Amino acid sequence: MRGLLVGLCLGWGAWAWAGNFPGEQPTYMREQGYEERFAYVSSGNGAGQVEYQGWAQPNSATSAVRWRIRRFTYDTSNRVTAIEWAGGNDAWDQVWDNRATLSY
Repeated sequence: MRGLLVGLCLGWGAWAWAGNFPGEQPTYMREQGYEERFAYVSSGNGAGQVEYQGWAQPNSATSAVRWRIRRFTYDTSNRVTAIEWAGGNDAWDQVWDNRATLSY
């Protein structure tokens, strides 16, 4: 019985340290409190859908090198076929105003 109690206490300690209750999804600080922008497909595949999504610290200029940007590609049925990060990663080193000419 003592071993069971110790096991339960150790299990509880590890679970409580993790910071999430069972069934909860983790939230990362880098995704909280940032400005978020969207640009939409104007015509063709995915018309009216989100084409670019970007994040930056609040009050960042769209011309500042402080953005992380991803691009969505759609098929003829308006289903997402690819999600790509500008520069090939999710670093905060892109310019929102240049989103259409960046390499993904």
